[in-house]
Amino acid sequence: MRHIFKKKIIINKNFFLILFLPFFLSSCSKNNIKKNHTQNQQSIFIEMPQNKLVFENLSSLVYESINSNFLRLGIKLTGDKKNSFYLRTLIENLDTDYKFLSPDLLTYTEKIRIDLNCQLFDSNDKLLNEKKFSFSTFISKPKDYSDNSSFLDFEYRKLLDRDSYRIARYFKKFL
Repeated sequence: MRHIFKKKIIINKNFFLILFLPFFLSSCSKNNIKKNHTQNQQSIFIEMPQNKLVFENLSSLVYESINSNFLRLGIKLTGDKKNSFYLRTLIENLDTDYKFLSPDLLTYTEKIRIDLNCQLFDSNDKLLNEKKFSFSTFISKPKDYSDNSSFLDFEYRKLLDRDSYRIARYFKKFL
């Protein structure tokens, strides 16, 4: 009878040890990870991109895609330049590679490209880094040319959503 009672006590001690062990181990590491992550985080201000080209206004598309990619990487965005880094973007080129060919010769696809010059400044207006980015893709030619501008806006938005993460990842190491 005593032998059976001792086995129940040993089983109960092991059961409680196994049950509460994950709670003790997980609570030690969670607090340290959260503190280290928030201490290293810097804020950045992103200026509205400047466009050299008169007829194409893609500044808002570039601004939205860069903003969303910095937010995806967990970088805090701020509304003013004081006490924060800031990113200046210049849209340099939107020309296609086939601009001197007739559209009739390009029956299925054409290539669109956007060239951006990005500069990262610190809070004292000192240039930290500058890099030029070029994004391009092949698109199908629209059937209806009367609605060509909205079609190109859609294609540029897809292109920027796909590739502008490279800007945020490149400049993250300087923050």
